[in-house]
Amino acid sequence: MRRRIFDEPGHAHFLTFSCAARRQLLNQDRCKRIVLHHLESVRAEYEGICFGFVLMPEHVHALVRFKEPGQLNLFKQEWKRRSSVGLLNYFRESGNPIVEHLTRDDGTHRIWTPKQYDFNVFTHEKAWEKLQYMHENPVKRGLITNAEDWAFSSARWYSNRRSVGVTLTHLDE
Repeated sequence: MRRRIFDEPGHAHFLTFSCAARRQLLNQDRCKRIVLHHLESVRAEYEGICFGFVLMPEHVHALVRFKEPGQLNLFKQEWKRRSSVGLLNYFRESGNPIVEHLTRDDGTHRIWTPKQYDFNVFTHEKAWEKLQYMHENPVKRGLITNAEDWAFSSARWYSNRRSVGVTLTHLDE
């Protein structure tokens, strides 16, 4: 049985998607900035509300909500598509040999896995739980010691409102 995703106004969604074959395609800061740029541009275009995010070397998480139904899938598809194009262009321009490994038999490229995980968040408490999970992800992986030190996360915005490159809405607002 497939899990049902409720794409209704007011429902928040905890999104997770990974790089193809769990490759660490986002190891470089430039790669994370590309994905972050497209998160913000697509969020603005679809009038999404972002409560938080984290970009890890091989996957991303975001907690988002939309005012209109039917925006969630469009948002996910467009964020993945635009960031794929941006990353692929960067890899080509920098002569990164990873391009060969991302090329499929038909000549197309796969940056992200085709599927993603979407968890409906119905309560304020669950939203805070997911936000904390995201923020602690780099700490648990041993990439940093304090969540606020990870530049590619909303943690520092929550701790002291430092800019993170994405327009955020506080969970308590």
